[in-house]
Amino acid sequence: MKKQLTFAVIVLAIVAISIAVTDWRRNNFKPEDRSVSDPKAAIAIAVDVWTRIYGAKKIAAEKPYRANLEGDVWRVEGSLRVSPTDVDDRIIHIDSASPKTHRVVVVGGVATAIISKTNGQVLSVYHTK
Repeated sequence: MKKQLTFAVIVLAIVAISIAVTDWRRNNFKPEDRSVSDPKAAIAIAVDVWTRIYGAKKIAAEKPYRANLEGDVWRVEGSLRVSPTDVDDRIIHIDSASPKTHRVVVVGGVATAIISKTNGQVLSVYHTK
């Protein structure tokens, strides 16, 4: 009888400990850190989303990408480049008021993404014209 009582006490102790550990794990659960702490991570998220929407070729043409932290959100933008093959199509005005400086106005737009720094959520995606 003494052995049975000892066995029952041990089983009950094991059950009680496993319940306590389960409750502790549930109450102390920390989700995986999904914060976006640097520009490279923000750019990687934006490029992934842009590629799905606009296609890899169009997004690759907008390199280099820029990421600026504005408060708690990253603003990631592509770059508008003019290559020698599309100069005639995209340049609408050359201002040469000063012989040392020239301002070129180019028609076109870039992909933009707004990404939460705290959780990596993509808040907005659009392409300017």
